Amino acid sequence: MHWVVKVLLQQARVGERTTYQDNPLRMSQVLFDTKHEGFGSLVNLPSNSNAVESALLFSAGLHEFVCLLGPTGWGKSHILRATAHAVKRETGVKIPIETTGAWVETLARSDSPLPLFLDDAQIALSNTRIRQRLRMVLERRIRGRKPVILAFTSDGQSRLLKSLLPNSQKWHISSIKLPTGSEKVALVQAVAKTQGLKLPDPLVRLISKRLVLTGGSLVGALQRLALVQTDWTSSCGILRACGVLDPLFCGEAAWDLRDHTHEVLFKALEQFSPDVNREEFILYMMHQILGITEEQIAGYFGISSCRVYGLSNQITARVTSGELLELRQMCCRSLVQSFTSSA
Repeated sequence: MHWVVKVLLQQARVGERTTYQDNPLRMSQVLFDTKHEGFGSLVNLPSNSNAVESALLFSAGLHEFVCLLGPTGWGKSHILRATAHAVKRETGVKIPIETTGAWVETLARSDSPLPLFLDDAQIALSNTRIRQRLRMVLERRIRGRKPVILAFTSDGQSRLLKSLLPNSQKWHISSIKLPTGSEKVALVQAVAKTQGLKLPDPLVRLISKRLVLTGGSLVGALQRLALVQTDWTSSCGILRACGVLDPLFCGEAAWDLRDHTHEVLFKALEQFSPDVNREEFILYMMHQILGITEEQIAGYFGISSCRVYGLSNQITARVTSGELLELRQMCCRSLVQSFTSSA
């Protein structure tokens, strides 16, 4: 008998009220549950579609034994939580997600007919004692057709993994791969929407390229933007956003926002000969437009923070008076264009 039906019948016998959805479970209900999940949203991408599909079928009772593999920070735990939440909606029973290393010490609920959710199961691959205890439980559950879903941090299916899973032909093993460039863009757009952020396309592409992207780092970066403002679509929004996110940026080659800004603006200012020191005006742009901290600017130019503050205020006064307003607008356009092309 289907395990979901068993649970429903058990609850009916003891008079418990069971709540469930009349509509069939949709893929989006597994992927998105921002109210309950720490990870704001997990987009259904080609790189994770197999894992999401396996979890969906598990929550519907169509897969009994599922193993999720993937790199750190790309949604394995979120998929487990979403699946457990879907099972709760179907049966009314809240099922805990166990951390494998701690769970094997007690083997709590190891013989329960309810699904067993185990996260961080990769510890069993490097610990013989844990591997033996876990395999013993898995063997019993397979004989009793009691569902299990495991999540491993792993880049692939190792020999140890295959040796851990008894009756390997009964398991549905699905991998989460690192997303491609276009998938990262889609991920940033989707998570930004859940955070209530309006981001221009160049900023989305820049974040996907320059941020060391994991689920946690992306949500943290976008929450950092949301603390400042929610609408970044103004003409200079991308510039201020870059300043806010600068501590998180690095990308493939340790990209430095200060270096980039200095290089772009130094060339742009060569075309003009206003009565202004180019280095001081670049300092002003870093401080007032990008919002880079005085300490970071001071370290870059080799001066004190007080000197940064003073020079920035001097240029600000000249911009406010209109004397250097056109120059600032030109520099903003040059920077925006540089970010757009680099993204």
